[in-house]
Amino acid sequence: MSFDINKFKEKLITIDSIGLLYILAVGGLCHILPIPEIIKGFLSLPSLLIFYYLFGKGTLHFISKTFNNRDFLSILKKIDIISQFIFFWLLGYFIITFLLYLLNAMSQVLIFELGVFFIQDYILKHLFLYVFLLISLYVVITLKYNNYNLKENKYKDVNVPMFSSKILFFVMIFSVTIVSVSNIFIPFPYIGPLYISVAQDEHTSTVLLKEGYLALGTRYATVQFVSIGNIFFNLEPLTLNWVAPYMLFFLIVVGIWLFSYSISKNKYISLWASLFGSLFVISIVDLPLITLFKGNVFFIVLLPYMLFFINNNLYFVKSNTLKKELDLIIPISIFIILYLFLAIIYTSGNFEMSTYIILLKYVFLLIMMLILILVGMFYKKDLIFTFLLLSFITFTFHSQEFLLFICIVISYYFVYKIIKLNLPYFHYLIIFFVFLCFLFFILQYLGVMDISNIKNFTINVVGDVGSEQENSKFISKFNFLEERTNNVIWFFAMIGLIFVIIYRQKDIIVVFMLSFCIFLYFLPDFSTTRIEKFFYPFVGYFAGISFFYIHKLFNKKYVLPFILLTVICLLLISSLSVLESDIQLPPGYSYYPKFADYEYNACTWMKNNLSENTFLVTDRFSYFTMSPLSQKIYFMPLDMTSSMGGTDEYDKEKWRLIKEIFYSKNSEEAYNNSKKLEKMSVVEEISKNYVNIKTIKDPKFKDFSSVIVITGRTINAFDGTENLENQNILPIEWYYSLNKINPGSKYLKIFSDQKYFTLLHNNSDYLYIFGVNSEPGIPFQLKNNSK
Repeated sequence: MSFDINKFKEKLITIDSIGLLYILAVGGLCHILPIPEIIKGFLSLPSLLIFYYLFGKGTLHFISKTFNNRDFLSILKKIDIISQFIFFWLLGYFIITFLLYLLNAMSQVLIFELGVFFIQDYILKHLFLYVFLLISLYVVITLKYNNYNLKENKYKDVNVPMFSSKILFFVMIFSVTIVSVSNIFIPFPYIGPLYISVAQDEHTSTVLLKEGYLALGTRYATVQFVSIGNIFFNLEPLTLNWVAPYMLFFLIVVGIWLFSYSISKNKYISLWASLFGSLFVISIVDLPLITLFKGNVFFIVLLPYMLFFINNNLYFVKSNTLKKELDLIIPISIFIILYLFLAIIYTSGNFEMSTYIILLKYVFLLIMMLILILVGMFYKKDLIFTFLLLSFITFTFHSQEFLLFICIVISYYFVYKIIKLNLPYFHYLIIFFVFLCFLFFILQYLGVMDISNIKNFTINVVGDVGSEQENSKFISKFNFLEERTNNVIWFFAMIGLIFVIIYRQKDIIVVFMLSFCIFLYFLPDFSTTRIEKFFYPFVGYFAGISFFYIHKLFNKKYVLPFILLTVICLLLISSLSVLESDIQLPPGYSYYPKFADYEYNACTWMKNNLSENTFLVTDRFSYFTMSPLSQKIYFMPLDMTSSMGGTDEYDKEKWRLIKEIFYSKNSEEAYNNSKKLEKMSVVEEISKNYVNIKTIKDPKFKDFSSVIVITGRTINAFDGTENLENQNILPIEWYYSLNKINPGSKYLKIFSDQKYFTLLHNNSDYLYIFGVNSEPGIPFQLKNNSK
């Protein structure tokens, strides 16, 4: 028998096998070769798309084989490749998240009831490796039986835009340029002003990988991505967050393109929409935020793809699988799930996270969702129903913003469906709704109507989270939009909106969605302020429509280039003016930090030389950022609010004691206060849960030690709280001194007595770390934690 090399290549070289080999080969090289960290970061980015896609695809094939029902797979093969990818990625993410919740709940029960650490030590710690082995097994089996090769799987082009090389090149250059402008001020691997939130995610990921412990809570998305980067590409903390902007912003631009093309079927409108929409979103939520691996950023990236999926596949479901009974099943199921989310997530008891029973509630909810998804796949065989259910798993991205995100997606689905049914006069109903929204806005703007005193939904349901009354008022929200958004884009968007209402009635759904989002934004509730970031695909589309027809109107040899150049200059100037406050350099620095390089280096030193049950005594900002990055326990909760409204009195007492330590008259008084602080307990439930688990393994873990961390920021913070006005609170000191700490500083003198404190580390007089001696005269002991 002769060997046919062409058949061998056709069988071996598939999309799945290429993706698997990429993770295996490139990830392996990152572990073996001394590849620069920034290069490893860029190499890891495709794996975050490949990993969930292959796992979702393999899971669906396994379930189809188990149920002996391949009808749903047949449905998926008839949709376009992009929609397939979105569906499989969401399914893969859903299953992995479900496993994390399920295993974590089982682990908590076994640990606290039986003292058994098997799941934590041998399953959760290595879960992503096990998933990768399952992915490999799936790819090998499909290759062996040749059930899924490139020739056999010709994806049907169902109204999917094919990027030309010129457009793709433009999108890539545009994305890289915009992100690089931001990163000029944030040199690798630092990520600018948002260390508080990101540092906590890094800590959670590291604890999962080292201890197999997953904190009680809902935001598991970032934990997963950071863990994948660490396991398969050997990435250091924060690397993924520095390189993420290049992928996330590119995905945003492409997502706007896909959404706009699925409506307009015009490449030029889509191109301008992607340009306008992406510039709009980076101005309204700050460029550093839009480009971080954070849960609320994932919503921003995912939104246009969800809308594209609905646009591109609803007609298929309607003509083949949508039955009358689904008209009832879909809304009933969705509202039941929404109610459960409200009941489970947004109650004060859940924010306390009192026991692992809360985790079991999440598992119950996810099991119910899994059953509904399986029903949608194999009983109803309904793609849209299953897809909408899958979208509910995105609550793990960011629980507060989930309701806003899913509200937009579900509303879009129902309005789009009604439009497709060609109900009479529906177009006029939308116009009437737009008029009411305009009236709602203008009456408040003119001061004729004031509804800001209506009881806040956020306060009733969520408690203190986002309950700032002043920010709920119309004028505050309007001022934010005026200050943060790009007026040039708004101008073109309003022209485009009017044009659509008059001449492009087929695009009326976009008019409805933008009006609906603006209406929600101006409701008298602080929580709805977060919806502003979801304006961008609709604003971008209208601006693209407007500029497209301006282009047609002035399509002259000399006039058009002049108009194009003028508009682009206006866009760039207006965008930079919005971002000016974010990129303005402080005196003496060549980049924009709120977290200095010497602080990051100090975190690395503490991670390698101090025991995990050591806590930091310092100002609030340094505590919030340096404690997680140095892998130390949260002795106090990470409350980012200036008023410390989410902190109970016991933990506030710790901060008062910290103030007394720094205001002590002598070293002995500071030492006594420090030992008093060490004897206090961890009461914040998430941290307390972790301490209890560690104490079961090692009873000495609850014997805390402490270190004093002093930077220029620390001195500014405590100097600013000496007056009577600030005695009862320790505010966050966001900035820090760019000068060296004065060797004669009163704070250094307090901790310089070697009888009570040991100087452990200092960095060119910018930062000092003192250990609190276990006993007077007995020096603080270091612990080597490095590998």
